[in-house]
Amino acid sequence: MMGWNTLSQRERMLVGVILPLVCVVLFYLYLWQPTHTEVSRLRLSVPEKNANLAWMRNRLAGADPGDRSQAAPASGGPLLTEIERVAIAAGVKDAIQRVQPGNDDTVELWFQEVVADQLFRWVDQLSGSGIAVDTATITRASPGLVSARVKVRRGSS
Repeated sequence: MMGWNTLSQRERMLVGVILPLVCVVLFYLYLWQPTHTEVSRLRLSVPEKNANLAWMRNRLAGADPGDRSQAAPASGGPLLTEIERVAIAAGVKDAIQRVQPGNDDTVELWFQEVVADQLFRWVDQLSGSGIAVDTATITRASPGLVSARVKVRRGSS
């Protein structure tokens, strides 16, 4: 490396101006901006996580003290969790081919070759959990079996 003394006055001035500028840009790009982005992301996610924690503590406080294994909510929990719980109880979980959450507290489900009585039992149990069928398209697949596309919504519509 050349010595500082071998540089001309003009080169020294350029190095003296450019070097701090490069240091500031590197500091901003590699430290300040990523940290600021992460802090902004956390500011949005922490209140949501705190709300979930408060909800879980509230549900746990209302649960039977002798049965901590059933801390999962029986109803009123997250929509997808409630739909899955009811689907297992009605025996239609294995027939669900696709689940697509909507952006307005709705979920669309595709069933393939499910026993019609089980599908209707699932719909009935959903209504007991505060979840209503918004739209449904049901086609006969074979005797006793149907394929369906069902859109459900939290609350009675």
